[in-house]
Amino acid sequence: VISTVIFHGLSLAKVASWLHLNIKCGKGLVIVGASPWTTELALELKELGITTLIIDSAWYKLKEPRQLGLNTHFGEAVMELEEANIDLTEYSFLLAATDSNSYNALVCNAYTEDLGQNNVYQIPLGEEQDNLIEELPNAHSGRVVDTEINKAYKGNIKELFNQGWAFKKSNLTEEYQLNDFYEDNPPTSTINLLRIEKDKSIHFITNASKVKAKAGDTIISFSKLAN
Repeated sequence: VISTVIFHGLSLAKVASWLHLNIKCGKGLVIVGASPWTTELALELKELGITTLIIDSAWYKLKEPRQLGLNTHFGEAVMELEEANIDLTEYSFLLAATDSNSYNALVCNAYTEDLGQNNVYQIPLGEEQDNLIEELPNAHSGRVVDTEINKAYKGNIKELFNQGWAFKKSNLTEEYQLNDFYEDNPPTSTINLLRIEKDKSIHFITNASKVKAKAGDTIISFSKLAN
């Protein structure tokens, strides 16, 4: 009995690979850190049919996303994972987006084993962003979303949000291609965040991963909207 259990356990992943199956079939996104900014991001993804889960240890911060019908989890992200209180079956990606970059790195480190090092990301929301580049040599930290914000913008993302910046979805077609998107969304007023494929696969846009999009893809950006 023991040998049978071990054999099936070791062979399951390989058989699934041969059959082009993925045991973790969900393509959703876990967002650590509830805020107006992450709530709006989750709403944008929900409109595209992508499942999100917002985790925060402050109950009051989860009030708005709960009222808007978003999936939420109350608890400390690292502790909840260690105690197996979070089911990651529907999720393949994580974005740590609290005000503390050191905590974001800790969260990414904790979730790397379950989601994979290439699937955990962090983004600077608050005043700590200026010191973020110095923290990057830590190989266990999540990949940083668009670190060019340090050079392009004096304020942080929360300040930009308060100034009226908002999320924007841009659908690429044969007629409206990537060059057209860049022309309409210059880097002086746009932070590109995600590329969504037709099959709902999501790809974060990092400093080391420039936008590579094709017809049928949707780019989610954080932009200074025209008056």
